[in-house]
Amino acid sequence: MVGFTDHARKRMSERKVSKAQILETLKHPNAIEDEGGGVQLFKKKFNGRALGVVVEIKLNRTTVI
Repeated sequence: MVGFTDHARKRMSERKVSKAQILETLKHPNAIEDEGGGVQLFKKKFNGRALGVVVEIKLNRTTVI
């Protein structure tokens, strides 16, 4: 399950990033970087624009932050 924090929703609105783009990045990233502590950065380019999605893996759930 993917959940969006209030912070993520605010940033998505400010940067005009859709939930569809976030989910596409999670499903088909160009790169994934391990940030440590159960946090990963998923990266994907959309029309020449780089998108980074920070994901914190939690037991029995995943939250996009």
